[in-house]
Amino acid sequence: TAYEMRFVTEFRRVLFRSMRTKEGNMEDDWRSGIGDSEGLTASQIFLSFNGRITRGIYWISLFGLVVGAVALAIAGFIAIPMLTGSNDAVQWLPLAINLLVIWPTLAISTKRWHDRGKSGWWQLILFLPLLGPLWALLQCGFLKGERRDNRFGPSPY
Repeated sequence: TAYEMRFVTEFRRVLFRSMRTKEGNMEDDWRSGIGDSEGLTASQIFLSFNGRITRGIYWISLFGLVVGAVALAIAGFIAIPMLTGSNDAVQWLPLAINLLVIWPTLAISTKRWHDRGKSGWWQLILFLPLLGPLWALLQCGFLKGERRDNRFGPSPY
């Protein structure tokens, strides 16, 4: 339908706009969309708690983590029984995947809170039942960051 085509077109526009540098070239280290003055690599996005990222990079990063976790789970559920000959080790797979994903998730969310002008400690709001996750989703996923430089770094816009 026309709505679906518009959505796909808009998604591509946002994705490729976030992947362009000041010169208009594509970067292979994912510096895109973070800002003209500050280029962050994938390791800085996923492992560092410093700096700021835009909503687009936030959503793309979280999507990448979910896809990676699902791929690990599928591979693990297939490979572990084949390698060990039993299903006993499979019970530890969700814990292992969660431990692998928690650091990058916290790093990405911290940088998004920084873009909103708030400390990364605001992630603790997730422990409030129902209201906490909704508030975090609104703040990190849907509201624009501060356009000016703040105490967490230069503006990525």
